[in-house]
Amino acid sequence: MKNIHTHGSTTVRQKLAKNAVNWYIDRYLPNVRKLHIDVHMGALSEVNGSCTQLKKRKYMLEIDSRLNMDDFVTTVMHEMIHVKQYVLNEMHDMPSGSVRWKSRPINPMNLDYWEHPWEKEAHKYDRVLSSIFMVDMDY
Repeated sequence: MKNIHTHGSTTVRQKLAKNAVNWYIDRYLPNVRKLHIDVHMGALSEVNGSCTQLKKRKYMLEIDSRLNMDDFVTTVMHEMIHVKQYVLNEMHDMPSGSVRWKSRPINPMNLDYWEHPWEKEAHKYDRVLSSIFMVDMDY
């Protein structure tokens, strides 16, 4: 059972975010039976979005609602890539602050943001996925 809840911003943005999350799950996590995602939209500082694993199969996405539509959808896709990384156990936050990435511990404080392997993957695919979503959904 998948539960997607949206909070904040406009009803149009809430619907867009929910459609994008559902689209991603249907295409890239079709066999995941239990997934709960809360999407919070509002003014963020310094980042366009974030993904937090609250517990197993429960995630909170934060998306800056001031982004234009293209960047908004790209950010949702970026954060959904992180959800996929958690769900498929490619990424796991460690109590020490390190991240286990594909069985290897990485201290994110020792690397520039752009060198984090989970971010490299998300940045590699977020715009492509956004474009495919926009075409598929006739936006």
